[in-house]
Amino acid sequence: MAGQAQPVRVVDLSAHGAHVVGGTALTVGARGTLRIANLRTPLPFMVKLSEGDSARLEFELDAATTQAFAGIPEQLARRRAAYRSGMR
Repeated sequence: MAGQAQPVRVVDLSAHGAHVVGGTALTVGARGTLRIANLRTPLPFMVKLSEGDSARLEFELDAATTQAFAGIPEQLARRRAAYRSGMR
């Protein structure tokens, strides 16, 4: 954080926040921006819980970002499910 980008893996995503793993430990209460590949909308967040390389983020979205992000978690979940079912 502190102006530094770090790659993480999003393991859970909703309209309200995300669970990410793989980054450096984050401080509860710290703020940042989550950028997801192929998603144009940067997602400002506050760290709600952090344990080692795992963190739960709560999004702090304004009205325009909320509108732009609406439905995205569901679309990504459907794509992931389709991908997984194709692997069987």
